[in-house]
Amino acid sequence: MADDGAAGALATFAATCAAGELPAEARRVHKALIIDAVACAAAAWVTAVPARELLVAAAHLAPGLTPGPGFLVSGRGAPAVAASVNGALIHTLVWDAAGAPGAHLGMVGFAPALAAAEALGRPVSGATLLAATAAACEVHARLVRVARRGSRSGEDGWLDGQLLGCFGACAGAGRVLGLTPVEMESAFGLSLMQASGSREVIRGGEPPVKALYGGPGNLAGVLAAYLAASGVDGRCDALHGPAGMLRGWFGCEETAALDAELGSDFQGADVHFKEWPSSGAVQPYIHVARRLRAMAGYDAAAISAVRLVAPREEHRWVLPLEERLAPRDAAVACNSIPFGLACALLTGEVTLGNLSAEGLRRADVAALLGRFEVSFVEERLTARVEVETDAGALLSTPVFTAETDNFGTLPPEQVAEKLASCNAAHPRPMPDAAVARICELVWRLEELDDVAELVALLVGS
Repeated sequence: MADDGAAGALATFAATCAAGELPAEARRVHKALIIDAVACAAAAWVTAVPARELLVAAAHLAPGLTPGPGFLVSGRGAPAVAASVNGALIHTLVWDAAGAPGAHLGMVGFAPALAAAEALGRPVSGATLLAATAAACEVHARLVRVARRGSRSGEDGWLDGQLLGCFGACAGAGRVLGLTPVEMESAFGLSLMQASGSREVIRGGEPPVKALYGGPGNLAGVLAAYLAASGVDGRCDALHGPAGMLRGWFGCEETAALDAELGSDFQGADVHFKEWPSSGAVQPYIHVARRLRAMAGYDAAAISAVRLVAPREEHRWVLPLEERLAPRDAAVACNSIPFGLACALLTGEVTLGNLSAEGLRRADVAALLGRFEVSFVEERLTARVEVETDAGALLSTPVFTAETDNFGTLPPEQVAEKLASCNAAHPRPMPDAAVARICELVWRLEELDDVAELVALLVGS
């Protein structure tokens, strides 16, 4: 049974979204998101992360699916698999753009649309690619905002970025494929059939498979779009039904916000670009370290103790403590508040070098982490970090204040610099002119009749 309510409205928006109807600021943000996603994928190749194992496994499903000279993989004959691998690469360091809590827009917004555009076999305009990115972000962001209000959201619920990401991926790929509103609604039903993302995977820590978070939703969503395009009818009350995504999975009884001001309030353009290669939860602590370093009496070489008093709600980025104090790989390190804080206390920043195999074994970082004392508070605004020095100085600063609670935000105009720095660290860097050309083409997307040159640069085809 088709849904003529909010889910139908969301499907119609995704199918008919036009770049020319997006506000100028939304267009600017979504272009920046594309460049940022490419930068994050490039960064993944600098570190030893399980996304590479996914690529090896994917090659069995799609022979010839291997990285070329570009930062993303080509999957002309297997777009769903390519979208999965690229989504995992983009998100593996959790450096990609984020929206509302739980909305991982970077991994969902671009890779599915790119995969469909490469595989389509006919010209795809820049305006279509931009509209597809906007559609993916809007669907994902709205679903996450509503789902987070449900009774089964949170610690005992789902990995909502992965679980709800399949609908955003479906919207992005479906927009490139030219799905009608009815077909898009069918694709949502087909996404529901494949949706996955249990939080049980990370309840006891962070196993290596967590680094593949960006893959499964893209795989399911792109496959759903292609099934709908081929005529498979999956229409059902996929979002609102008793067993649908929002009510059945998240326990949401009130879902009116899903389509409130749809087409005028672009929630998918509410994007946070991260400054340092780490989770959004870690970014404020890097700023804390920079504030401490600026205080009189601070001496990184003479720290005798670090007292981290974190809000209880952020325990997942602190516990299990032994894992966060000695991360086995970059995917764990970038999700570790203690690790990010220690690196920044020593140097004032976190870099891709900190996440390399050598960086994870740095003796000075390990020694400082050995002097950490960790506790928790219930009230977020009482979280703080204290540093005690050998000379007896005690330096302290709050992590958050009522006025400033969004540290580590990179202005959209600076994502090109982020891409350039990731390229410089890449084991097989592109010529600087090629990186500059990628940025130029993205900023001019609406002017492109065909994105073939951009796609070729990105996947190396």
